[in-house]
Amino acid sequence: MGLVPKVLTAPDAVLSSDGGIVVGAVSEDRGPLQSGDIAVQPAWKFVVPKGTITPAIESLAPGLAAYRASTDTLELQNDKAETLAKATRTADKRPALAAPKVKTIKYDAPISRRSIQRVEVTLDGAAPAGVIALVLADAKGKPKSWGAAAGVVFYPYLQRDCFVLPNDTVPSKKGDKVTLFWVDAHGRKSALTKPLTIK
Repeated sequence: MGLVPKVLTAPDAVLSSDGGIVVGAVSEDRGPLQSGDIAVQPAWKFVVPKGTITPAIESLAPGLAAYRASTDTLELQNDKAETLAKATRTADKRPALAAPKVKTIKYDAPISRRSIQRVEVTLDGAAPAGVIALVLADAKGKPKSWGAAAGVVFYPYLQRDCFVLPNDTVPSKKGDKVTLFWVDAHGRKSALTKPLTIK
């Protein structure tokens, strides 16, 4: 397994005035193994009426980034001039999401034919509409790993046999003090939770 950069923003998304297109490092069978953060692609461009511009890329977590520009229409192209995503920005300023409401957070390494290590987060209620990812950070808020949005139970750290984690991912284990935050549909961070201890 390797990693490839993939657009996680919904097709033809309508973003807030400070929104951007989110790109994540995702697993791919026989995909490449490269140095650096595969989600950060400096050669990718936004297409504008007079040519192309270089996005401002914000790293949200290892293997997760937001591509932004101050134009109303965002058409992201890769280094082969292939269009990857299109979105529009409105003048609306939408408030950032509140911190995740966590019911439990625990480290789990179930016994099976394949090695699995994960941090399981169960929410106190449903996730907010449109979230893209849940990021696991240290007690001071520095991102360590992330997991894609999924119902009420999330795995913001997940290591399995044959799967590669993004470079600079930091494993988490029982007893660690951590915080969590959302990445919303506009590529913005929510507020942080208070420090939590992984059980």
